[in-house]
Amino acid sequence: MSNNDYLFPSRKGGNPISRVQAYKIINAAAAKVGLNEIGTHTMRKTFGYWFYRQTKDVANFKKY
Repeated sequence: MSNNDYLFPSRKGGNPISRVQAYKIINAAAAKVGLNEIGTHTMRKTFGYWFYRQTKDVANFKKY
C-alpha cells in the first residue's frame, strides 16, 4: 500500500469507511467471538498496549 491508500476503503468509491461503519464491523466481529462492547477506541488502546510491551518506546512509533 502507498501512504495515500486507505486501510479500509468504502465499497462505494475511493473514500474510507465511516467511523460508524467501522464501529459496526468491529462490534459484529467481537460478538462472534463472545466479546461485548468493543469499539474503535478499544482497538487503539489495545494497539498502544501491545506496541509498548514489544518495544518499550511509544514515542518513536515511526522508526518501527
